[in-house]
Amino acid sequence: MTPPAPPNFQKQLVLTFSVTVFFFSIAAWIVAIYLPIHFDRVLGLSRSYIGLLISIYSVTLIVLVAPLGHLSDRVSPKRIVQVGLLLFAGYCFLLGRARTLPVLVIAQVLGGAGNSLVAIALGSLYYKNVTASRRGQKVGIFMFATFFGFAVGPLLSGFLLKGCGLSYRTIFLIAGGLSVGVLFFSEVLKDSAPFKIKVLEYKKDIFRKEVLLLICMLVGMGIHYGNERASFSLYMKNVVGLDNFAIGSVFAIVGLWIAILSLATGALFDRNKKILLFVCVGLVLSGSCHIGTAYANSYAMVLLARILHTTGDAVVIFSMNAIIASIFPAKRMGGNLGFTSFFRMQGSFLGALMSGFLDNYCGYRASFIVAGSCTILVGILLAANWRTMLKLSNQLSK
Repeated sequence: MTPPAPPNFQKQLVLTFSVTVFFFSIAAWIVAIYLPIHFDRVLGLSRSYIGLLISIYSVTLIVLVAPLGHLSDRVSPKRIVQVGLLLFAGYCFLLGRARTLPVLVIAQVLGGAGNSLVAIALGSLYYKNVTASRRGQKVGIFMFATFFGFAVGPLLSGFLLKGCGLSYRTIFLIAGGLSVGVLFFSEVLKDSAPFKIKVLEYKKDIFRKEVLLLICMLVGMGIHYGNERASFSLYMKNVVGLDNFAIGSVFAIVGLWIAILSLATGALFDRNKKILLFVCVGLVLSGSCHIGTAYANSYAMVLLARILHTTGDAVVIFSMNAIIASIFPAKRMGGNLGFTSFFRMQGSFLGALMSGFLDNYCGYRASFIVAGSCTILVGILLAANWRTMLKLSNQLSK
């Protein structure tokens, strides 16, 4: 049996991984928030094409995420992270120059590949290395760093766009440069030893009722993620009439809020695992306020709707990550994380594709209503299976 890692080692591990995911999250969200606006305002693409391009990004994630998860169990996950960072940097640099649809499609494929490599391998590597002691706090810190980057990225780029007069292409190039910086920093990450694992070995981890409920959560949340990526920035720009800095500040405030909630949820999880039972409430709150966003017609109303929405999101996202980190064995973490992420990406693809169609033919409000309703339905499904959720929370308490 491997001896437990010393406390100082765990602190260093949490710090280095959190710094890595923080700066990568800044780069990723600089692009994600303003790319639909760039497509709309600079390139003049229709809403259907915007939805298609965003969904291509998600399709690439879907195709790659499961095999990459398995690969991260069999080879060095750190090297996979570094290849992903290199690809994502190339994606950002290509966006800085792309002007035609074929080149944009290539860029989206490249970006989806890079993002999937980083997301799966970095998460897998972190969950493999953290010990069970105070796991909720460690998951919460990692999530805090992710969402703090989500807060800083749009605010920084909004300032650069409005305050410094930079173009969308220039901020994409800045995101690419930041990704290169993260690539060099990633050398300090602790790697994990590869395992010789056959694909069929994952079968024993997957075919369980609690995993099927987890998949439902991932698909439901993924649909509204796809809707947010394809429509939310455009909704704030074209319907509410917000400028780029105001849009960035919405994401900054919401990102900081969910980051703080992630820390609090992690601490509560370490004290009482039954917090997982609140995931049903979180899903209903998230979905209801996502629908409410479509009726917000001012900066204050948008911000209120999103703060309430992300309050529900925080409980749900933490619960999903805590379940994944706890119920799957470390040596098969990569493959299982890839498997579960596959369903989240499927939801995201459907959400983006649906948004492009509905935004074009029915207006933005329709896509928000459909995406929010899907999240609410998943909450009702989990509530109907409360015995399984109770059993799972009791399992995690042992």
